[in-house]
Order: sequence, then C-alpha cells, then structure tokens
Amino acid sequence: LEPEVEKILLEIADELIDSVTHFSCKLARHRKSNTLTAGDVALFLERNYHIRIPGFPDRDGPGTAINTKRLSQGFYAHLQSRPTAINQHTQRVQLVKKAMLEESYRKEKEAKRKETEEEMQNASKERETAGADKVDVESQSNAE
Repeated sequence: LEPEVEKILLEIADELIDSVTHFSCKLARHRKSNTLTAGDVALFLERNYHIRIPGFPDRDGPGTAINTKRLSQGFYAHLQSRPTAINQHTQRVQLVKKAMLEESYRKEKEAKRKETEEEMQNASKERETAGADKVDVESQSNAE
C-alpha cells in the first residue's frame, strides 16, 4: 500500500474503534453494568454496520428475549403485534401503487368508453346522412 492510503486506512480504523468502544460503553451503562462485554460490541456492530459476529445469537432469531416464553405470557405482546416502521412504509407504498394503478385503469376505461360513444355517434350520423341522401335520391326520382 502507498503510505497515504495506509495512513487513511489507519485513521478510519481508529475512528471505527473509538465509535464502537464509545457506543458499546453506553450500552453497558444502559444495562447498568460497569463491565463492557463482547455482546455489547456485537450488538453495536450488528445494528449500526450490519456486521454479525460469529458465536453470538442472531438478535432477531429464535434465541432472542422477544421470542422466548415471555412473549407467550404477554410480557412483550405489544412488540409482537406492532408492525415495524419498515413494514408500515412498505404497506403505504403498496397502497399508493395500488391507488395509482386503479386510477390508471379507471382513466383507460373512461377513455375507451368515450371512444366507443364517439364511434356510435359517428355511425349514427353516417346512417342519418346516408338515409337523407337516400330520401333525396328517391324524391328526385319521383319528381322525374
């Protein structure tokens, strides 16, 4: 590596270590602990950088506190029934797309209906014109 690149990578690594250490300590204090554990670091890396540390349970999987027997006892029932913000956003996007699609179909159907009405009016005008021409031809032949 070039010296400049190496220097930049070392600065980034130092910043990452400072950030991980600082926030992991906050997590430990939140747990009311004076000891920083590997679980605190793993949680921070997983939540902020989507880095999963091997050997730690998946926090969204079957080994989490939310999915234990307490959930069935109602302790975390409010978490189970509440959709996440991402799911809510996805639902809203789907509703908007559905509304747009329905509006598009409605406009298309209206356009086809108008087109059909115009064709019917044109056809009836043509019949009237053809009928009037026929009457004129008959009246001319009767006059002769």
